[in-house]
Amino acid sequence: MNIVELLLLAAIWGASFLFMRMGAPEFGPVALIALRVGIAALVLLPVLRSASARQHLRDRAWPLLVVGIVNSALPFCLFAYSTLYVNAGFDSILNAITPLWAALIALVWLKTPMARLQVLGMLIGLLGVVILVWDKIGGGLPSVWLAIGAVLVATLLYGFAVNYSKQRLAGVPPFVVAFGSQFFATVVLLPFALFYWPSGAISTSAWYAVLGLGVVCTGFEIDRKCWLCVRRIGNFLDSDLWCGMGCGLPPGGGKPDHGVGLSGCAAWHRSGDWQSQIAALCRFLTTNLCANLSAHHYTHAPWQIP
Repeated sequence: MNIVELLLLAAIWGASFLFMRMGAPEFGPVALIALRVGIAALVLLPVLRSASARQHLRDRAWPLLVVGIVNSALPFCLFAYSTLYVNAGFDSILNAITPLWAALIALVWLKTPMARLQVLGMLIGLLGVVILVWDKIGGGLPSVWLAIGAVLVATLLYGFAVNYSKQRLAGVPPFVVAFGSQFFATVVLLPFALFYWPSGAISTSAWYAVLGLGVVCTGFEIDRKCWLCVRRIGNFLDSDLWCGMGCGLPPGGGKPDHGVGLSGCAAWHRSGDWQSQIAALCRFLTTNLCANLSAHHYTHAPWQIP
C-alpha cells in the first residue's frame, strides 16, 4: 500500500468533520447528510455498469439497506448534529472509540477471541474518551452532552455495521456495498430532508461544504477505500478502522496537522490543550491495537472480489 495514498485518505476523512461543521448550521444535520450520501451515490453510480454488480445489489438489497442505515444515514446525521455543539477536532478524536466497539461486538456476538494487546487497546481507548470529556463533567451544557452522546452512538453503529456485514454480506464485492449503502441511505433520508429543508437562503460556502462532503469526503474516499480493501485489507467497512482513524483534529486548534497520522507518529505542535494531546495518543494506540483484531478476522471473508 502506497503510504501517500493512505495518508491522503486519512486527511480526506479528517476534512469531513470540518465540512460538516461548515454546512450543518445552515442545512441542518438531516438535509446536509441526505445531500452528502446522495452525491456520493451519484459518484459511485458507474459501479452498476456490470450485470454482476446489479445482480448483487438486487440479491442483497435488505442487508445493504441495513448497512446504509447503520453505517451511513444514522451515524452521519449524529456526527453532523454533534458539530453544532462541539468542534470538529473533538468529534474526530472521540471517534477513536469505533474500533473499541467493533472489537467488543465481535467478541460478544461473533465469539471472536481477543488477545491481551487488544484488551489493552480497548482500555486505552476508554481512557482517552474520559480524558477528552473530563473538563465537561459537571460543567458542560446539556447540548454538549447530547452531542457527545450522539458521537458515541454513531461509533457504536459503525462497530455494529462492520460485524453485521461479516455475517450478511459475505462475498459481495466492496464497490457494490459502497454504492448500495449510499443509495439506500439516500432513500431513507430523502423524505426527512424534504421535511426539514431550511427555509432561509444558504450561503455559497455551505454549498461548497456539501460538495466537498459528497464528492471528495464520501464518494472519492469510498472509491479509494474499496481499492484499498481489494489490494490490502479485504473488507470495505473494516478499512474505516485503518484509514478512517488516521487524521484527528484536536479541539484546541482545528488544524489538520495537529492530528495523529497513520504513519505511526503524533504530529502535534504548539497545542496547549493537554487533554487533546493525550486523547489523540490514546486514539492512535487504540486504533492500532484494536484494529488488528478486526483486520485478522475479516481479511478473508466478506468483501474480497473473486
